[in-house]
Amino acid sequence: MFRKSAKRLRFLVALLLALSLFTIPVSARFNIISVYIRGHELVCEPVVRRIDDLTYVPLRAFVQELDENAQFSWSDETQTAMVYTSGMEIKVKQDAKYIVANGRYLYLGGGTVRNENGSLMLPIRPLGKAFGVAVDWDSAQDCVLVTGSVNPIAPGWSFYNEESVYWLSHIVYSEAGIECLEGQIAVAQVVLNRKACHLWPNTIYGVIFDNRAGVQFSPTANGTIYQEPSEEAVAAAKMALDGADVVADCCYFLNPDISSDGWFERNCNYYTTIGSHKFYNGGLW
Repeated sequence: MFRKSAKRLRFLVALLLALSLFTIPVSARFNIISVYIRGHELVCEPVVRRIDDLTYVPLRAFVQELDENAQFSWSDETQTAMVYTSGMEIKVKQDAKYIVANGRYLYLGGGTVRNENGSLMLPIRPLGKAFGVAVDWDSAQDCVLVTGSVNPIAPGWSFYNEESVYWLSHIVYSEAGIECLEGQIAVAQVVLNRKACHLWPNTIYGVIFDNRAGVQFSPTANGTIYQEPSEEAVAAAKMALDGADVVADCCYFLNPDISSDGWFERNCNYYTTIGSHKFYNGGLW
């Protein structure tokens, strides 16, 4: 009898320990945050809170605070909410990693659109960008401040250059079409980082087809660059053009399964791996 009781006790202790290891990190990632929009605290349900270093707000509450006349619709079939305000239309799809505002593709910074008891929650900064308001963290008061007048984001047709989207989406699809969204954005970001650097041509087309030190992107040599890109590849290209940041200032990537990484290891700084690609910054030709 004593042995059975001792076994039960050890089992319960082990179970409690396992549960504590599981629950403590999870609960620590959920922190209630105060948000002040032009001086008024946003009081809402679900409450604003920080999840994995991103401040999540309820879509409806945030939008109505900025425009009380905003209109909303929901499609059960596509699990998508549409928001209509003065001068702007926003598409928010449940579980998506980006939103579309006036045709602009805004990355959620690694977060996703969450559905909590019928309320869509998403990171605050992309919403702030959509409305043209400033979103800042006040470290002294431990709160988020939203300031400025509403100035809806410029429409996609006026912001995206057709040729840039064309070539960027093609290189994304041919290099990373089977990768996750972040992997596709990362490839696009490498091209844009090169474009911004004096070491490479100053156009997207020029960067992709640059061959001064040999072929830079194999799809330009094997012809896969001309394949029709997927809808996700086009979205990834647009998110990168809209400032999505996945690999910081990296200007190099490779798949070590099919290419040698010796030169990169000797001359560059390893940054991260996304899917089958390793990304590097630093280095010179």
